[in-house]
Amino acid sequence: MKIKAITAGLVMAGASLSLWSTIALSQTAADAAGQATAARSVRAVCCKCTDGTKQTASISTGSAPWRSTSAPTGTALSPVVAAGNGAWTPVPGGSWVGPAGAPTLAGNYTYELRIEVPRCVVSPRALSIEGRFAADNSATVYFDNNQVAVSQGPANLAFQAAGVTPFTITGVTPGVHILKIVVSNAGSVTGLNVSGQVTTACPANAEVTPN
Repeated sequence: MKIKAITAGLVMAGASLSLWSTIALSQTAADAAGQATAARSVRAVCCKCTDGTKQTASISTGSAPWRSTSAPTGTALSPVVAAGNGAWTPVPGGSWVGPAGAPTLAGNYTYELRIEVPRCVVSPRALSIEGRFAADNSATVYFDNNQVAVSQGPANLAFQAAGVTPFTITGVTPGVHILKIVVSNAGSVTGLNVSGQVTTACPANAEVTPN
């Protein structure tokens, strides 16, 4: 009887260990997936206190994980790479990037940045996205497929200083958002330069989100 009891106990212990191993592996996989998603996103910063400060997260090319999502040759899902041309004006805070392979075909090149806005315990007073961009030859900015800005200055010369264009997006709510910039290339080299940030304006008085 004792041998049977010991055997049954070992079987139960083994099953319990197997269950906990499965849970641990599942959690590890979930954590890895979360980290992979975070690596492809910009996450807005939550307020940790109510002192009226502002918290920012960069959306600038060269630091944020922008991706090339389409080109005249078809869909191209890949991270952008550094690009350069002597005629391109600098945009402080950002750097010039382009699709891998330095394509020169005329047509539209689409760049996207995934932005995650968490539901914070301390509700922000406001959350906005603002910045400036330049492009070769011109560009249109969209936020969740809504047009936000179009290159200013002389036509097809948005890579010059006069073509650097500001944009502001307000009333951003919790969730996952897509900032998309469609660059129109008239031919030859093409690129995009964005300098900007997601800004969380913290309240001066606590506004706690109920669970």
